[in-house]
Amino acid sequence: MKWIIRFGSWRWALWTTVLQVADGFLLLMLLPRPVLRGIMSGGVATLGPLTLAILVGIGLLMMLARVSNPVEKPGLVTGTLGAMTLTIAVMSITRHQVRALYLEPSAAQFNFQVVPQWGNFVLFALLLVAGLATVGFMVWRVLTSPASGPDAA
Repeated sequence: MKWIIRFGSWRWALWTTVLQVADGFLLLMLLPRPVLRGIMSGGVATLGPLTLAILVGIGLLMMLARVSNPVEKPGLVTGTLGAMTLTIAVMSITRHQVRALYLEPSAAQFNFQVVPQWGNFVLFALLLVAGLATVGFMVWRVLTSPASGPDAA
């Protein structure tokens, strides 16, 4: 169990990230020409997030490769988790842009009405705060009362 905590989870994250980067490049090259042309000719608005996502993804690979024992390198782990979050955020921007380019030919003829759904947003915000509070409490408990004995990490 101790090996899984120290090494297994980070090796799993490293290899899934390697597969994601390879898969991302493959899917980028397999985009239909009009969509790929739209991304490449969109200027900074489309190439900026795409380039940033690629650079942060490759940087994330390098950071994950450096984590040999997460217990001994909490600063590197924190930076890696931050880079992972940033990568997901920037890639979601690129995904939105690709989706808009895919749907542009068929959606150009319609006027869509935007209706805010505040109930969904409030539920999301409450669950986010509850989840962050739970994680914060768990981290606080681990830091203030570390385990002892042979099963301690």
